Amino acid sequence: MKSDAVVLQLKIIGVLMRAAREKAHRTVNEVAQRLGVTPARVRQYERGVRAISLPELENLALFLQMPLSFFVGGESTIEQPAPKPPTSGAAREKAHRTVNEVAQRLGVTPARVRQYERGVR
Repeated sequence: MKSDAVVLQLKIIGVLMRAAREKAHRTVNEVAQRLGVTPARVRQYERGVRAISLPELENLALFLQMPLSFFVGGESTIEQPAPKPPTSGAAREKAHRTVNEVAQRLGVTPARVRQYERGVR
């Protein structure tokens, strides 16, 4: 039986594998072919239910053009610009709706809608 720490580490590596694969615009099948395993096994790796070997992880890092430290060294950030929130009421205005209309539809007060639009709530 695996300890909680091992299970957590497998899950973390799996999430990082999937994030790196998606960032590299690679499919599960492409990764499976590169690693010489089945697509089902890649999915197990990504779900954290099966451990990937170090040589496989090195091969994957090379294939996805990610440093190995991304997966095991704590440098787990995929650099993407943070999405900018829309300006106050932009989506609502684009839909030609008033604050009162949106509030009524959502069952909240107009003040609450304004808070949503400002990102306060």
